[in-house]
Order: sequence, then C-alpha cells, then structure tokens
Amino acid sequence: MAPPTTKLPSYKCGRCWKEKGPDVKLSVCGGCKVLYYCSAECQRATGPSTKSTAASSGPTPARTGRRSPRSRPS
Repeated sequence: MAPPTTKLPSYKCGRCWKEKGPDVKLSVCGGCKVLYYCSAECQRATGPSTKSTAASSGPTPARTGRRSPRSRPS
C-alpha cells in the first residue's frame, strides 16, 4: 500500500515517492502548486484530484490584483 498523498510540500514524487536527487528531477504540480511529480506519467496517474482541489479554493486576494479596504493608505 502506497503512503497517503500529503498536502505539505515534500521533495518526493506525489505518486511513486521517488526522492529528489541527481537522477530524479521533480516538477511542481501546475494545479495545486504544492505537490511534486517526477514525470508527467505520475502526474496523469494521480488524476485531476489536486487540480480540482486547487480550483475549488479559488484565487487568493493577492492574486486578484485587488486590495482589501484595510490595506489602503490613509
């Protein structure tokens, strides 16, 4: 049984758990920006679950380009 996928950043593939090293290059997930994958195959095998989780959380205020009313200079 494979270890559960965690949302905490780690330098291991989110599917096969290969560790980052000289022969293993990891890429960050484009959907959640938290998990890492050693190959496109591993990312595809994980499915759209991380992307849908990232999409459902919506943009953060910093990414919208709008300021909150409290952050305006007086």
